[in-house]
Amino acid sequence: MAFLNERISDEDIQKYTLMDVWNRYKLDEKVSVMGGEKPYDFAIDRENNQWLIYLARVKHESWEPKHQSYTDEHIFLFYYNSVIYEIRLIRKKYEAKFAEVGHKVLLRTIAWDLKSIDPTPNDSNILKALKEALTVYGEDGLFTEDVEHLIECNF
Repeated sequence: MAFLNERISDEDIQKYTLMDVWNRYKLDEKVSVMGGEKPYDFAIDRENNQWLIYLARVKHESWEPKHQSYTDEHIFLFYYNSVIYEIRLIRKKYEAKFAEVGHKVLLRTIAWDLKSIDPTPNDSNILKALKEALTVYGEDGLFTEDVEHLIECNF
């Protein structure tokens, strides 16, 4: 099986203790957690028990509520080999344009650089699985159905 974008069920939230992780990040003033009160969607490979959640954007140091400003750093959570990894990626490229793919469609190109993985993984295959998950997740998981994506992972 491969990664698919799915809505996160209450059973998934309990199984992976997602609310504990979610709430810990929601209290961090340096990030802006996406998705409201609980995680909404993820790219999941149920056969291999792996998933990717887009968690937050990192705020600029001079962030103020009236002048919201973000860095190009994004935080994902990646569940791999029974460990939840914090993946910090830098978005190096973001382009949106219309293209012909049998019909006119919006094409978004996103390029990611890897900033950090915490904790440090012991398995070198994690990056391959992470690339697969990012490619399926696209820009916005379940909300990217009407958009074609080209995801570049520079790692």
